[in-house]
Amino acid sequence: MLTTGVDTKTCKLIVLDQIIQSPIKFKQIIGRGTRIDEDYGKMFFTIMDFKKATELFADPDFDGDPVQIYQPKPVDPIVPPDAGDDEVVIDDGEISRKQTRDRYVIADEEVSVAFIREQYYGKDGKLITESIKDYTRKTVSQEYASLDAFLKKWNSTEQKQAII
Repeated sequence: MLTTGVDTKTCKLIVLDQIIQSPIKFKQIIGRGTRIDEDYGKMFFTIMDFKKATELFADPDFDGDPVQIYQPKPVDPIVPPDAGDDEVVIDDGEISRKQTRDRYVIADEEVSVAFIREQYYGKDGKLITESIKDYTRKTVSQEYASLDAFLKKWNSTEQKQAII
């Protein structure tokens, strides 16, 4: 999907789950992640490679070295371990959760993110800017008539641990 003719300026995750035998096709796919777009907070991307294409087509002279390589064993978590004490607790009045705080340093001055804009494409194909919290609230409200209906479904679902 991310080969020729696709303009994905904010692609932060590239998942490789097919065998790729062409270095040109590989570079086209990976190239979608390399696009920087400061207006949308797109400053990095992650590759999840299940078929070892990154090993097959590794070219440090062209691509440089990866920032991080995480190869979990079957018993390890999918997500890499945190790099330190950059976790903060976010409490927005409704949900309390831990979140990793991004740190940026520009010209020896520490800066922070003022806001994050979240966008997605609606069913009609138009780009919508809305917080993920508002989107989720609206979507869940459409699916379930009440909190009790949601909790009943939630508590009966076996796969909820994956979401948690």
